[in-house]
Amino acid sequence: MSEGEIAAFRSTVEAQRRSLVVGYLAWGMFGLHYAYFKQYGWQVLFWLTGGGLLVWAIIDLFRIPTIRKEYYQKLTTEAAKDIIVLARA
Repeated sequence: MSEGEIAAFRSTVEAQRRSLVVGYLAWGMFGLHYAYFKQYGWQVLFWLTGGGLLVWAIIDLFRIPTIRKEYYQKLTTEAAKDIIVLARA
């Protein structure tokens, strides 16, 4: 990747950063942590099940770092694919 492509990749990822602290705050505010990490399908399911009758909600309290890591893996993969497509155009 060229310097410009690397800069574009970094700016894309940096613009969509998500804080772990805010993730925990979102969990405490009506279980909005999935929406904060852009997992809207899981968010709807979480609400429909009442946080898995609160069992799922308690487990998620410990899973938020993993949810954030999965978000970043998806974000970086998509950003790299977008840059490769743009470079070929």
